[in-house]
Amino acid sequence: MLSECGTNERFPSLSCLSFHVQHSTSSSSPRISPPLTMVKSLSLLFPALLATAACAQQQASGTDVLVTMSVNIDGSLRDLQLLKGESFEDAAVSFARSNGLMAATDDAQVRAVIDQLSGLLKDKMQEVEAAQQPQERMPSVQLSIPLTIDGYTGDLLKYETETPEAAVERFLYASGFSMDVMREVYPQLVSLVNRKLEELQPPKKELFAFSLSLDGRDITVRHFEGGNPMDEAVETLRGVGVNDGEFMDRVAPQIANQIVNEVSSRQAAESVEEQVQPQQVEQPLMQQQPPQRRELFSEPLTLNNQPAIMIHYEGSTARETAARFLGENGINDDATIESLMPQLIGIVDARMAAILEQEAQVQAEAQVQAQAQAAAEPAAEQPQQPRQPLVTVPINLDEQRQATLEYFEGDDVEATVQRFLVAVGLGENERFNDNVVQLSALVRERVTDLEQQRAPEQQQVQANEPTRPEPLFSIPVTLSGNVYNLEYFEGQEPYYAANAFCVEKHEIVRAELGVEFDGDQLLACQNVLVQSILNIIEERQQSQAGQQQPGEASAETQAQPEAQAQPETPVQAEPEAMPQAESETPVNPRGILLFTLDIDMGDGTSIQLPVHRNENPRELATTFCADNKLGQENIPALVDAMEAQLAQL
Repeated sequence: MLSECGTNERFPSLSCLSFHVQHSTSSSSPRISPPLTMVKSLSLLFPALLATAACAQQQASGTDVLVTMSVNIDGSLRDLQLLKGESFEDAAVSFARSNGLMAATDDAQVRAVIDQLSGLLKDKMQEVEAAQQPQERMPSVQLSIPLTIDGYTGDLLKYETETPEAAVERFLYASGFSMDVMREVYPQLVSLVNRKLEELQPPKKELFAFSLSLDGRDITVRHFEGGNPMDEAVETLRGVGVNDGEFMDRVAPQIANQIVNEVSSRQAAESVEEQVQPQQVEQPLMQQQPPQRRELFSEPLTLNNQPAIMIHYEGSTARETAARFLGENGINDDATIESLMPQLIGIVDARMAAILEQEAQVQAEAQVQAQAQAAAEPAAEQPQQPRQPLVTVPINLDEQRQATLEYFEGDDVEATVQRFLVAVGLGENERFNDNVVQLSALVRERVTDLEQQRAPEQQQVQANEPTRPEPLFSIPVTLSGNVYNLEYFEGQEPYYAANAFCVEKHEIVRAELGVEFDGDQLLACQNVLVQSILNIIEERQQSQAGQQQPGEASAETQAQPEAQAQPETPVQAEPEAMPQAESETPVNPRGILLFTLDIDMGDGTSIQLPVHRNENPRELATTFCADNKLGQENIPALVDAMEAQLAQL
């Protein structure tokens, strides 16, 4: 009899496995007659089992024992072993063969014995492996959100050791949604988890906030206690709807740098305040953090088709700012630096010129206000005199009473008359409205007479006031369909006039029409207008020189006696003098710039088309379409636009 007692998880109905082995008198081979029902039967050739068992026995001597079980066979305990590299079935066959359990003629019964022995070994091996494995600590649930999506209801669990994205992915894959549904709800669930996590966090203390300009928009950057500048920069960009990864990679470090600079500046200010207070031990000078340089302006640009921001600090030169900008954006090639440096320096100089002009205007206004305040101080020291009426009208109320209606400059006429009538006791009179109309007309008549008397004096005062100078010339410029006039005054620097015009008008177009311009387009506008201004100035100088030469020639002829009788001589000398002046100073064959058309390319960009006096509109439109790879069907529209502008000149 074979038995193995104990709890068996694989076959819970078996509390003790036993086999009765009966030896017949005619043969030495035992006969198996198990007293229990076999769980599983499998038809397997008996010779194959014997061959597998023999092979396992040959290898047993040189292998390690993994599992050993005691099995009771006819009252004696036998060891059922599983060797390293041996299968459960091979170990069961080897054990049955060595203990005479393979002599049965019924293959089904032998198969049942092998299956049960294999099951015992497998269960025992699982117990051993489970005991050897360290008990892993289950992560605690940080957040649980009940959700219902397309009829499916479940809890989205977020563990402490995983990211919100990983928790959402695990929930979606476990729920069995289609890929379309997953793509649709994934960003919503991630945002929901992040918002719930923020609600769990204690509120952060805001240390400071400052504003920056990003592509013409004012954004507010906030720094919290214990916050990471880079994370706060990314959150700021996300808060204004920026989700482009490449744009974030380029702009977020610059915003983080601004946060760090602000933190350093505030720490430096605090250290200075601490030094003002009496201290027993003087801190070393090296421990004091120097104040950060003040930012003068930031210019949004496009570098290698990527947005970037160039920041100019107080005390830096234009070349230093341009070099730092190129270095921050990974431009290290000498050829590229040499080609971009003049453009960047020009942009910085243009912005600085505009800032200096604005500061000069502010200083001038401040001086005027200071002078006005200084002039008003003596008057303020004197006692304030009562207001003097502008017009006084005597009114007969009845045969015995008379009152004076006083009107002060700037007051409402009807309100003044109504107060007068109420004051003299006529507020409840049935003719109150008629009296208001008549007296108001009378007051206005007196005011008109007084203004006519003062008119000559005002004209004399206006004549003594300086008049606004007239522009030397104006150039019509078209930007995004709007026409603006560039007024150039005598003595003005051409580059400054062109730069101020382009910066001002591009900002107007950006604010009103939402059209974005990059640094290259702004620079192109400046270059075109500078050249146009120089051409017009040159042409005017040549014209003035041509007018002066005939005068000089006539003066010379007057000095000669024989020329006095020939008045035609100066007229004949004029055509000869003009070519000489033209040959000395080359003239642009295209003529002066009349206006510039801003052509929308349809992809968010625009190209400027300058139109000169000597150019043919159709030829110019044909050349423009060919150079910019536009269809010939655009030529009539360009010609119409140019002719419409020419008609307005």
